[in-house]
Order: sequence, then C-alpha cells, then structure tokens
Amino acid sequence: MLHNSFHRSGYRMLTGCIGAVIFAFGMNTLIVPLDLYTAGLLGYAQVARTLVENALGMTFQVDIANIIYYVLNIPIFYLAFKTLGKHFVVCTILYLSVYSGVSMIIPIPAEPLLDDAITCTLLGALICGAGFGFTLTCGGSLGGIDIVGLAISKKVRWITVGRFGMVANVLLYLSCFFLFSLETVIYSIIYTAAFCLVVDRFHQQNINLQVLIFTKASDPEVPHRLTEKLGRGCTCWDGKGAYTGDPLHVFCICTSKFELDALRQTVYEVDPHAFITVQEGVQIYGNYLRKLN
Repeated sequence: MLHNSFHRSGYRMLTGCIGAVIFAFGMNTLIVPLDLYTAGLLGYAQVARTLVENALGMTFQVDIANIIYYVLNIPIFYLAFKTLGKHFVVCTILYLSVYSGVSMIIPIPAEPLLDDAITCTLLGALICGAGFGFTLTCGGSLGGIDIVGLAISKKVRWITVGRFGMVANVLLYLSCFFLFSLETVIYSIIYTAAFCLVVDRFHQQNINLQVLIFTKASDPEVPHRLTEKLGRGCTCWDGKGAYTGDPLHVFCICTSKFELDALRQTVYEVDPHAFITVQEGVQIYGNYLRKLN
C-alpha cells in the first residue's frame, strides 16, 4: 500500500500531505515546547519570531514563524520552478500549505511532553524527519533551503539534501549562539543532525542501489524494457550456473530505492522466475542521473 502511494499520482500527493501533517505534529508537540530552532529557513523564521516577540514584549496567540516561513518561501518557488519543474512546485505549495494550516491547529503544549530533553529532541527529529522525507519522496518538499539543496544535488552528486542542510545551518546556529543560550544551541544542533540523517533515509530517491538480475529468458526485451520504464541503461553479460551448467543472462543496473518496485515489476513481466539481488547504499561516480522528484 505504501509503495502504491509513492507511485500513483493521487495517492502520492495524499501521502505527501500526510507527511506534512506528521512534520507539523512533531514540530508543535515536541520541538517548539523545548524552544529549539529547527533546521533551515524555518529556523531563521523561528529566530525572527522570537526577536519580534522580545522586541514587542508579547507572545502571539499563533506561531507567526509559520507565516514568516511561508512568505520567505515565495521567491524560492521560482528557483524550484526553474530547476525542479512545475510538478515539484505544485506539490511543494500543496504540502507547505497543509503544514502551515495544520500547525495553526495543533496546540503547542506549555511544557515539553517528555521530561527528558534529549529523548524529546531525538523523538522529535525522528517524527519530523520521517514526515519531511515522505514529502520529498512524494515529489515535493516543505519549502526552505532544502529546495536549494535539491537543485544543487542534481548538479553535484556527492551533495545530498541532508548534507546540504547540515552545512547551511552552521550560520543559523552561530546566530543562535550569540542571541540565545548555549543549551538551546546544543539541543538544536542535536535535533538538526538527527533530523538530516532521518531525512536521507526516508528520501528514497536519495538511496542508491546496485541491482543484479539473473534470468534464463533469452528475450532481449529485458534490457530494452528496463531502459524504457526507468530511463536507465544496464550492463549485460552471459553466464552459466555453476551446478547445472545452464546458460543465463546477467544484467547490472544502478538505480534508486524509489524505482526498485518498478524495476522488479518490469523484470517479472518478462521472466517470473528471474533471480534479483539488491545492494543498497552504493557509491556511484560518473554518468549517473539522479532523479530526485
């Protein structure tokens, strides 16, 4: 059911919206009550909110950081349209709108839900990272500098969304160090580090695979169908079973975890008895197209 949600347009958008709700829940119930500053542009919006409230000597009934964040994302949508396409922008606006709306509804507890701050921080990173990762896997984002990270990662293969976010937040937390307490900065950094790791694991297009396909079918359509379906080339060679001595064909293809289901379905349509092995997290260099949306 989950894989179907990722590969069907309507279900995909619905799953992305659910990811936005998950992110809003984790943020409002676990991170905001700790007075932590999350990663990226939202973190800057939270800092701006705190400075405005301190300057005015009042606390707003709603978290205006989300309003500031939405406004700051408007020029970023143009970058997303130019580099990542119309569909990505539409999904991002949808997911961001859902997040902004839900975050206004979910009440923010006066005190953290858990007594232990580090447990609350890590749990919040897990929930928020999973929600954000779902939106990325579903063809959009929740806005912010992660869109810039996506655009750059299409050009520079060793840069992932999580790694870019980690580097981009150095300036944010240096600012927090001078404006707020050291404890706030430390817990915010712990949250961000865990959050980026979770995002990279849930963002399936960001997980590289090396797939070996062993088949006795002599149908030349196997590599042709894989190229047509996935838009990826593969390397082919002939082999034989060590025990039976029967001839077989071996295909090697590099792809993403997001495309694995489509690959298996394509192969089994030609040869239901094909043997497939998958190696996850391989390092790929050279002419490899990263499909991130």
